[in-house]
Amino acid sequence: LVWQSWSVTAFFSQMGSFIGYQVVGTDVTERKNTEEALAASEARWRSVFEQADDLIMTVNSSGLIISINEYKDMPKGEKWAGKMIDEVMRAENAQNAMRIIGRVFSEGRPMKTEFRYAEEDGNYSIYGCTISPIYHGSRIITAMVIARNITETKQLEKGTKLALIEGQENERTRVSQELHDGLGQLFTA
Repeated sequence: LVWQSWSVTAFFSQMGSFIGYQVVGTDVTERKNTEEALAASEARWRSVFEQADDLIMTVNSSGLIISINEYKDMPKGEKWAGKMIDEVMRAENAQNAMRIIGRVFSEGRPMKTEFRYAEEDGNYSIYGCTISPIYHGSRIITAMVIARNITETKQLEKGTKLALIEGQENERTRVSQELHDGLGQLFTA
């Protein structure tokens, strides 16, 4: 299949009578195939963007949210795209977010971090975040933020560590008891 673009021009004499046509054809197959590949790529990206369980957003250096997906933990109907970070987040959260995003813009490299998000009720959620610069040529135009709520994972981790420490303490107590009551008694005898 070959795509072509045609331009037809009619020529008339000074008296207004038709003289003829000039027809120019150009092969635009490569351009058309590139457009179709780009459209397919955009459709795949849009699907991943909209169906992801993680929060995905793009932000410029001044804190304007360019795009954001329908993240499951966001209140339904709340739209962040087109707003500044400090308009949609509490001051403490917005300052921390802008500090991290600012580092990505100034250093020009991706960053992985944990973000402590203060909730309205005084509790905190912990998000694992990856912030990556998006370049246009040599200039960073936006940063992409991908975040996942890891609060439950952190709580489980803490519980596992506490259980491990408690188990070690119990084992030490048991071994010292055995040494004292068993081996110590034999040495005394």
